Amino acid sequence: MANCPDRRFKSFGTEEYVFLGKNKDTNSEIFSDYIIKKIKTNEILDGSTATGYEIQLGVFEALCPSFIK
Repeated sequence: MANCPDRRFKSFGTEEYVFLGKNKDTNSEIFSDYIIKKIKTNEILDGSTATGYEIQLGVFEALCPSFIK
C-alpha cells in the first residue's frame, strides 16, 4: 500500500516508511543512493541488508515507479 504523492508506503508487514529521495550527502554514514526513513522510529535505512534497505527500496519502486530514476 502506498501514498505515492506523499512518498509514504507500507512494507510487507505493518511498518510504514517514507521515501525522501536521492542521497546527496556523500560524506554521511548512509551508503545508499536513496534515503528511506522508517516512520515509527525515525530510523534512516543506511543501505545495508541489516536495515532492509534493498527490500524497502524494491517495494517502493514497485508501488511508485516514477519516483526512482
